[in-house]
Amino acid sequence: MPFNFLKLRYAGRPSLRPAAVVAALLCSSNFALATNFVEPPVFASSHGVLDLLIVVLPQPVPSISYVPPSGPAINPTGWVYQICPRASAIPVNQCPAGSPTTSYYGGIRLALQKGDQLKFRLVNRLPPINPVTMANLQDGINLPKNPTNIHTHGMVVQARAPTLSDPTFGDDIFVDIYNPANGIPTPDPSHQHGSVVMDYADYRIDVPANHPSGAFWFHPHVHGVAVNQVSGGMAGIISVGKAGDYASGDLSKAPFPEANVHHLVLKDMQVLAAGTYMFANGSATVATGWCRTRRTPPSAPSFLRVSSRSAKARVQVPTTAAPAATITPAEHGSSP
Repeated sequence: MPFNFLKLRYAGRPSLRPAAVVAALLCSSNFALATNFVEPPVFASSHGVLDLLIVVLPQPVPSISYVPPSGPAINPTGWVYQICPRASAIPVNQCPAGSPTTSYYGGIRLALQKGDQLKFRLVNRLPPINPVTMANLQDGINLPKNPTNIHTHGMVVQARAPTLSDPTFGDDIFVDIYNPANGIPTPDPSHQHGSVVMDYADYRIDVPANHPSGAFWFHPHVHGVAVNQVSGGMAGIISVGKAGDYASGDLSKAPFPEANVHHLVLKDMQVLAAGTYMFANGSATVATGWCRTRRTPPSAPSFLRVSSRSAKARVQVPTTAAPAATITPAEHGSSP
């Protein structure tokens, strides 16, 4: 059976007004318009520290829906970061219901300053993955158990391993955190290059005092399964400093005002309709709303820091290879 996609997209472009970003839901020829643009939820450091509990779990995506010819509306299930201040967490490793907690598929921003300390506990509550549907099964026999970790993409920070005096991890891409409900991992010396941790791991990431200001992002980095997790929605923004640290107005050399800076996350989700499909390792039956892993995924979701100002819009796209881009309305067919 060929893949039958329900094409679900978040889409946006800079506008002359700070609000006005439109998200489109593409299903056949039907379009659904989302509400006006709002900033992603923000967790900001205080007195040099940002201390969080981050729980990774499956969750329906309420902002994306598809109404089939018969039956109720369907919300696909994404994999999200549920985040709350660690001081508000409840036993055991849970974020409380209500305002301190955010689990937003569209993305969350961690706002840091130079010299800050980012501390968090990462808890794995992800479900197992059907090995038949995995494109990278050869990368490890434990990948169907869905281990995870976090990488602060683009940041210049230490990749520390724990020690007896400091049990926290730095930006270590080789630690694998497993959900105990998915089973105990089997020893795999061919593919296991770092620590194996059950349930959760504590991180401490020190931002150097001379760290460049800019927009970065965080995402999982377990080789072989990160593609599944990023495709499911596991990604967010990290901002360091202010846009005015490296950007100025066109008519003035004064730092760009922070009040005119807006952050936008663009994600693309490919969702299958119910049916039996051929995957890389055989056939499997899925329910409607199942998020298919891209075989060749984009290198990253797009994370934009948009600065709107009267006649111009500045868009900065953090990547590993290209510098930030400056886009004026003239490039979109408008007069300067």
